[in-house]
Amino acid sequence: MRTSVAARTARVVPTRPTWWLPTVGTLVLALAALLTGLVLTGPAPDSGPPTVTTPFSRMASTAPVVRVASFNVLGANHTDGPRANKRSFASSTVRTPATVKILDNNGVDIVGFQELNRVQHDQFMGVTKGAWDMYPGDELTNYATHNSIAWRTSKWELVEANTVPITYFDGVRVPMPYLLMRHKASGRLLWVANFHNPASTRHRAPQLKWRTMAKNDEIALANRLHETNIPLVITGDMNEKETYHCAMTSRAPMKAANGGSFGTTRCVAPRDTRIDWIFGSSYLRLFNYLAQRTPLVQRTTDHPVILADVAVPLRQRTR
Repeated sequence: MRTSVAARTARVVPTRPTWWLPTVGTLVLALAALLTGLVLTGPAPDSGPPTVTTPFSRMASTAPVVRVASFNVLGANHTDGPRANKRSFASSTVRTPATVKILDNNGVDIVGFQELNRVQHDQFMGVTKGAWDMYPGDELTNYATHNSIAWRTSKWELVEANTVPITYFDGVRVPMPYLLMRHKASGRLLWVANFHNPASTRHRAPQLKWRTMAKNDEIALANRLHETNIPLVITGDMNEKETYHCAMTSRAPMKAANGGSFGTTRCVAPRDTRIDWIFGSSYLRLFNYLAQRTPLVQRTTDHPVILADVAVPLRQRTR
């Protein structure tokens, strides 16, 4: 069942473990023993460590691994109708089931979409029949739908939904999502943000100014979320290669899933540098990076599907 907007945006206050607190019954027994002069003649039987009954009891001893994807699905506006400009691709009604198949084939748990038109959103939700949920989905504007984050409902649940206004084509500000997610089996938390920055194309005026503004806002958000002590993953089509990597990894405590330097002003870009990215907090373990261009992917979109595994630790940070 889809939660309401109010429920999606409600903040969750972490519950402290309570096993260390004496219970009322324990206090009563201790007081009775004191008043009656009861002397304990032997050690109490060892009952073992206390059982933690708060959500922290669900914390796994090893970091759960989540497979993340950044997936520009090629918007329906490019392939459907009389104004389509990518006619070599099938319509979105054919490509959306293929999108689901690609996610399933790769065991993806969380995906940041770009160009997900409303018709593609509606078909995706219909095809997956509750196995996936997403935000913003259809809850905000059509433009906001394009950059939705989706997750497998069997593994992840939404704790907090937020958007940040990011500069898009010609300076238009579009709400783009950053979500606080909880891994159901372990209780561990993860921020996930997803962006799409404007491209400079022959059909539009140069977009460097607006792309730079977007990049600066995304770096500022990464620094702000770092202060929560909860790890962050960023997905997106940044329409920028080395310069985006160098800015994100030198001005925020982030690293790219495909390698390269981080935490230094002397930037070394990854060997396989593309405009589609997955970044993670600098202390995260990111591995199994892949820019996938299988025949199915090539029939579905004009971008590679970017994949990476992320080991989600307890809340921590290095600085």
